[in-house]
Amino acid sequence: MPSIASSIDGFFDNQISGWAIDLDFPTRPLEVEIISNGKVIAGGFANLPRPDVLQSGYPTEICGFSINMSETEKIGQYVSVRIVTACTYIGIIKPTTIHPPRFAGSIDFVNRKEISGWVIDLSDPTGLCEFEILIDGNLVAEGKPYQDRTDVEAAGYPSSRCGFTVQFDPILTFVDAKTVQLRHSDTGIVIAQSNYTPPLPGFSLIGYLDEANERFVTGWACDEDDSSKSVDIDVFFKGNIIASGTADILRPDVKSIGIERQEVGFRISLQDCGLQDGDIIEVRIRGKEQQLHNSPAIIKTVEWAKCFLNYRRELQPDLLTRFRRRIGHRNIKSISIIMPVFNTPTDWLREAIESVKSQWVQNWELVCVDDGSTDPRVSAELKFYANSDNKIKIVTAKTNGGISRATNLGIEAAANEIIAFMDHDDYLEPYATYLVACAFEDKDVDLVYSDEITTGESIDDLLTLVARPSFSHDYYLTHPYFVHFIACRKSLAKKVGGLNESMNISADVDFVLRSIEYSNVVSHIPVVLYRWRTHGSSTGHSRQNLVYNATSKAIQSSLDRIYPGSKVSKGPIFNTYHIDWPHVPGMTLIVVLTKNKFLFLKGFVDSLMQTTDAREYRLVIVDHESDEKDTIDYLEELRAEHIVMHYSGDFNYSQMNNMAILAYGRDCDFVMLANNDIKAIESGWLARMRSLAGRSGVGAVGPMLIYENLQVQHAGVIIGLNGPAEHASKFRSAYSGTERAPGYNSSLTACRDVSALTGACLMVRADVYLDVGGLDETLAVGFNDVDLCLRLREKGLKNLYDGSTVLFHYESITRKVSSDLLSHQDDTLLFVQRWGDFIQNGDPFYNPNLSVSGDDHTPRATKPQKSEVAFRKQISGIYVGDKAK
Repeated sequence: MPSIASSIDGFFDNQISGWAIDLDFPTRPLEVEIISNGKVIAGGFANLPRPDVLQSGYPTEICGFSINMSETEKIGQYVSVRIVTACTYIGIIKPTTIHPPRFAGSIDFVNRKEISGWVIDLSDPTGLCEFEILIDGNLVAEGKPYQDRTDVEAAGYPSSRCGFTVQFDPILTFVDAKTVQLRHSDTGIVIAQSNYTPPLPGFSLIGYLDEANERFVTGWACDEDDSSKSVDIDVFFKGNIIASGTADILRPDVKSIGIERQEVGFRISLQDCGLQDGDIIEVRIRGKEQQLHNSPAIIKTVEWAKCFLNYRRELQPDLLTRFRRRIGHRNIKSISIIMPVFNTPTDWLREAIESVKSQWVQNWELVCVDDGSTDPRVSAELKFYANSDNKIKIVTAKTNGGISRATNLGIEAAANEIIAFMDHDDYLEPYATYLVACAFEDKDVDLVYSDEITTGESIDDLLTLVARPSFSHDYYLTHPYFVHFIACRKSLAKKVGGLNESMNISADVDFVLRSIEYSNVVSHIPVVLYRWRTHGSSTGHSRQNLVYNATSKAIQSSLDRIYPGSKVSKGPIFNTYHIDWPHVPGMTLIVVLTKNKFLFLKGFVDSLMQTTDAREYRLVIVDHESDEKDTIDYLEELRAEHIVMHYSGDFNYSQMNNMAILAYGRDCDFVMLANNDIKAIESGWLARMRSLAGRSGVGAVGPMLIYENLQVQHAGVIIGLNGPAEHASKFRSAYSGTERAPGYNSSLTACRDVSALTGACLMVRADVYLDVGGLDETLAVGFNDVDLCLRLREKGLKNLYDGSTVLFHYESITRKVSSDLLSHQDDTLLFVQRWGDFIQNGDPFYNPNLSVSGDDHTPRATKPQKSEVAFRKQISGIYVGDKAK
């Protein structure tokens, strides 16, 4: 008897749909038949794609069926669905469900803690259908369907925004339970029902395999019945254990799915296992047959890691000699590298020092400050290197004074005007001092930082590529996004008083913040110059609360000096911070273009009125020839409180906005462009955007926009991504469970400089808007918002994306236009002609080590060409009050 997994989705539009898999032979589609009054009245094969089933852990997606019930006169009191070859019944549908129901839905996957499926209210398919999950009549979860389910829409249902995944209390085991029901919250109508399989004995051990490649495997695992201890993990290949580890790394993200113990993560090195692309491994909890979810896994090669492993190499002796001879004619600046040392493992210390000695250009001095090490091997190692190379200088502190004091001793001892900072257990790439010296050939540059790679305990165990953008002060305030590799002028370090010796945590962040305040230009080298070795004793991993408190103090001190009245608070995830800027009063003119689609326009207006004080804004709705009665009636209703401006003729986004602003914005302090398909979520969002846009030096400000399924629609615009320009992080999840998702290097939650923003929700000071001439009316449909932002940058103004402000955006719902208007080829051509050099040179706030095709913020498989890598210099952009520093 074959093992069958199956589910009936429901009956809609005279069709019965669902899915079925023979788990013994998953590649063989099952034959399905419909039976009524003892007779087969319809049939077919379960051979339609169902990617949602595959994502739920089943072995194939070719398992869906949708069978047309053409012979309706033969339908009796019940209709049964049966697998022909197995003589197995999937389920029975009662006659009341034969007629098109109000609801459609399915329970696709059930495990001990999680239930997933989809649900639609067919009477209101654009709304979110509130539902409940019951196990044998016990309410265990409730929610709304935020996930995108394109497979459901492809099957003929009227919406793709219908998927859900909900968790329920793991304490509820329901060993004797029989059924799981999906029920509409308000009416109590049961929409779908599925069999409930109780957890197997020993299922208290749970976990997930996150990633597997030829270098390492990561994930998490825990024993819920005994949360006091960590579990051991074994990795199997061809039935043999090839690597092992313990799940004891901090994983705060698991809290969102109900796991209280957070020291459950693991990362196991596979570097010496000889695995290749396509190999299959299994990951299990030791002593148990049970595999982690997502195991077995196929090994995948990480191309970017191969690229950067090749970086670490010596030049051939003849080439190195010629290179040094050529550089010698340039009189390149010398650099003092300051390295505090305290009881460093000797292997790591040797590796750090050797990486400095191996620099292609010998323009360095290494100042090692022994901060009272008690391990005699450390002092012996330092003496050996100092005796073997006169460019290595040893400073010995009599007692251990902490890293800040040790660093300051190194600054005092440094012989060169350019100083750089290196940890005692990290590694410099061989071209680091050369590129840093090149950056300081610009006399205006005071502070330099680079890209880096984080590693495991082995310096060749590459974890993540940290590819940073050009300097953004707001980004640093809300997420201190660089601490390695940093270099500055010694005169600057002395001017700010060196490191604060009362801070032994986050003193580097405090030093950078004070240095920024006195820097003319901050330069970014978009090249990996540094490898940061991370391990269990690293401060950032083991003392998060102390890091938060110390960094918050440093940020608040900086705000008090340069932005008085601003307040820092804890951000949504570790090492992120929220800044409340001083209140900026003023009237905002909000311009919304619309044509029909009454429900979406009303949704925006209602949300605006519910979340914003009416005294803060003036709303102008530009009606472009609406001809649907409900919209026309609603516009007439709005005239009592708001302005309705009629516009006739060809659609011209730029002209319509400009006309409204000139006609009604004369006494307004701010202008906001807004789509009619956005929806405000929280009170205070308009005032927050005003507090940013009202700052000196700021041009446009834009929020995070998310789809109804909680995926990102807009988080800034990247120039040159997938063509002329594209939204950053589009279609990525904005939330991880109930928590905000950080995005690449916490870019989703931060406030940061971007080159451009979307006109779907964009605020700018009215005088600034008029000064640049508003939107360019020759760009009638496309790229007019991006063009405006780039012209603001030409005026020396920064454009800010604010990750703390979040609104819904129902893009592509509201306006249906002809294909030639949707593609707006003329606008695209004009934009590319105007900004071709900008596109070619690359967006300064997007790193050239990241891909410009496909998903953004993913490492390139090959290193960028030399022409793509240029020093990215930004004026520090610090303003005190209303005056530039």
